[in-house]
Amino acid sequence: MTRKHVLVVANPKSGNRPSFPLVKRLLNHLRDAGFPAETVELPAYAERREELSAAGTLHAVVCAGGDGTVAAVANRSSPETSLAVFPLGTENLLAKQLGISRNPLKVAEMVKHGTTVRFDAGLANGRLFIQHLGCGFDAEVVRRMEQWRKGHIERWSYFKPIWEAMRNYPYPEIRIQIEEGDALTTEGLHARWVFVFNFPRYAAGIRPVPGARPDDGLLDLCLLRGGDQWSSARYATCFYFGWQARLADYAVHRVKRLRLEGEGQVPFQCDGDGAGFLPVEISVAPRRLCFFVPPAYGGAKP
Repeated sequence: MTRKHVLVVANPKSGNRPSFPLVKRLLNHLRDAGFPAETVELPAYAERREELSAAGTLHAVVCAGGDGTVAAVANRSSPETSLAVFPLGTENLLAKQLGISRNPLKVAEMVKHGTTVRFDAGLANGRLFIQHLGCGFDAEVVRRMEQWRKGHIERWSYFKPIWEAMRNYPYPEIRIQIEEGDALTTEGLHARWVFVFNFPRYAAGIRPVPGARPDDGLLDLCLLRGGDQWSSARYATCFYFGWQARLADYAVHRVKRLRLEGEGQVPFQCDGDGAGFLPVEISVAPRRLCFFVPPAYGGAKP
């Protein structure tokens, strides 16, 4: 009987320290579990995945890195590909949402037991995002971070781009069109910050839309209208303590399709990685993603 392969896609820049010793331990545990396991870097991943899929010997693809690595692998995978997360990044939001630890043995056991769940994804100008899209100040911080980054990062690495953005980011107005029937309508919607959530988690453990679900066929659009440093501090405080309902300039819409436009070069980010500048067309892709989950996973609860 032909044994099923496991591909481990490793990102050498993920997290705040070199992670290949952990990847090597994962490979050993997968091989002990009976899988021919191999590592591949992202540029060579799609071709190798297609080879194994065509031969019918691909069991799983493990994304060894942070949330950006998971999203990059998902964008190069078919809907039938079963993905697993080995969290080696800085935030690892998806792994926290699914209850996946950094323990190589537990990740190997999760892949071996083979319990998978299908989730929705978002599409931004044709690019998949798994957890969230951000447009405005947070995307500007991501853009500056990517210009400055040269290797592994810590959470404090964001201090410089956040400080620089706070000093001179102009908070341009963002215009929003949402689907109404078969058409897009503006309904007078505008904001200075825009988030689109599939999963509820965001950086630093906050949940701007705590009710967002990745299995309902919808995306949660979060709008914030303030455009100054005081508003930024106010939003951060309210989100941290779960007080967003007290914000008069906070609104949430549940949507299937929308379009964002802005004046000048307004950046947006997907799953913590820069994705370009507005305009952007966004839609939901129901049940597009297949992920391994640990035995204790209790479902897509907000």
